[in-house]
Amino acid sequence: MRNLHSYGFRVQDLDAVVITHQHIDHADDTEAILSILKTCVKEKLTDKRLPKFLLTKSGVERWEKMIVSALDLQSSKPYIEELSPEVDRSHSVHVGGIEVFPVPLHGHLDAIDEAPELNENGEPVPKGGRSPTGCGLILKLFDGDNGRCIVGITSDTGYLSNNHAVGRPTVRASDYYKDCDVVVLHISMVDDCDERSELEREKDKYVAYPCDWAESLGYSGLLYKKHLGFWGAVFFIRDLLVESARSDRTFVLSEFGEEMLKNRVPVLNEICRLIESLGSSGKEQAKRIYLGDVGTQVRLPDGSIGCNFGFNRCQNDADRFLEFDASSADLSIPHRGWNDRALAYFCREHDYLIGNPHALNPTIWGYFGRPVINDELREARFRSTGEVHKCIGNYWL
Repeated sequence: MRNLHSYGFRVQDLDAVVITHQHIDHADDTEAILSILKTCVKEKLTDKRLPKFLLTKSGVERWEKMIVSALDLQSSKPYIEELSPEVDRSHSVHVGGIEVFPVPLHGHLDAIDEAPELNENGEPVPKGGRSPTGCGLILKLFDGDNGRCIVGITSDTGYLSNNHAVGRPTVRASDYYKDCDVVVLHISMVDDCDERSELEREKDKYVAYPCDWAESLGYSGLLYKKHLGFWGAVFFIRDLLVESARSDRTFVLSEFGEEMLKNRVPVLNEICRLIESLGSSGKEQAKRIYLGDVGTQVRLPDGSIGCNFGFNRCQNDADRFLEFDASSADLSIPHRGWNDRALAYFCREHDYLIGNPHALNPTIWGYFGRPVINDELREARFRSTGEVHKCIGNYWL
């Protein structure tokens, strides 16, 4: 909420609140948003229509009464839109100039009660009377003369559909996002199973999925059921690259669990290396794979990354990033706000901040997709212009 205000927005400025599923890391701010809106309604502090809440069936079950109460509504109908994820994207919701298409999640159910079993059709079985529904999102943005831009957000999903587990035709998560210009991938985990012998022992966690190309590069042949994981993300990017002959999409790697933050830069490095191995188009695509964090600004429709300085008030495109200790930062850049690793993007005009121990406690600094561990930078000296006196590897920083 602090970061929202830092960007100059108020909660009552929101057009919509979308909850893809009920896990705490995806829905935890809902009560805070409703509390602020309740005060705005009571004190007549809002001069515009209240935001819509876009929810799956389980979200309606969980939040409808609270929304009606907080906003002092007679009926929830104008303010709640139910999202029905469909494979063929036959259902959509319009919010302003954005058309929202909910698409299914694979293996990752809604968290109040997760159902570990499937019925004979490969569908999740509800538990406790709840509907374990969640969704990914495809957003079609229309902007007059600039045409449209399509953004996909996978949310938490496995790479393969549930049908794969019962021997029916497989739908890959990537199949829903072929039209997208920008895709936000939720990785979540990277400790993918490294031995097939674990498949039977942990069959609720992994699913077998052979791929000769990947197995020659160290892939074990097993994928997570509930999250993309490392190899699910690699397959996802490869699918869209190879099958559409497009290498100009922007991919933002997100949803690293808090325990995974220290590994996200090596994960980015390795994903870029594997995509580069696909040839010239892979090398081009790898240049447009980025890490996402609080405040990461993807500029549309071209998919470039904006400089975070001044809470994104800098209008320059960024060409470098810094991972740092958020507790030591005294800058106008967004971050989580606790003692944890944060990541920010900078342009050349503002990269003089890097290496200033009073402003940041840098841990990893790098050029897009090419991070450099700080130990390798001990002899480097940064000027206020952002020039660097040392070449590391094949990349000038």
